[in-house]
Amino acid sequence: MFRLDRVGLGPVAGRRKDDRGAYAVLYAMLVVVFIGLVALVLDLGLLRMDRRTNRAAADAAAVAGSAALGQGGNSPVKACQDAMRYAEISLGSTAGGDNCESVFGGAITCTDATAPATASEVVDGRTISVTWPVLAGSPLLTDPDRERSAGTALTQPISGRDGDQCQRIAVQISQQRQLAFAAIWSWSEVTTYSHSVGLADEGGRGGSISPLIALHPTI
Repeated sequence: MFRLDRVGLGPVAGRRKDDRGAYAVLYAMLVVVFIGLVALVLDLGLLRMDRRTNRAAADAAAVAGSAALGQGGNSPVKACQDAMRYAEISLGSTAGGDNCESVFGGAITCTDATAPATASEVVDGRTISVTWPVLAGSPLLTDPDRERSAGTALTQPISGRDGDQCQRIAVQISQQRQLAFAAIWSWSEVTTYSHSVGLADEGGRGGSISPLIALHPTI
């Protein structure tokens, strides 16, 4: 009887040991997936924070630039310089070396045939770009802010309130972030782009200048 008990218990003990090993593998896989998801959420949170910060700076810069531009679009150099300075201040950055003078300097008479030009500077890992004039079909005017990735195209219809292209000035801030956590998914870096367009037009009480052209995504 004693032998039969020992023989009968052997396979049961072996099966329990095998089950424990299978569960250990399963738990290890679940832990890896959970850590990966947490890493992805953390990095996405940082990217969204970049976009919010840069978008707020671009808003302020676009309003400042359009106020200096003038309704006839006759002061693009000053508009560009003011936009750059406001963007730097909003971002808490030191003054950078912009090329507004060389890009927009000289005698410029803006017409519907005037080609857009872009000045830029790099401060604290961000690239600030100022574009003038802004054409009706420009992505700066029709595409809302988003991370650069393949996906459904988002556009904003052109409105009659968007004014003339010579009255529009755009500010875009791009930032490349090294992903600290999502590298386990083979994602090393992502660039975000935030932009705003200011309109040099009388749009408020008392002839106040410069409404901001808001970009709202529509599918």
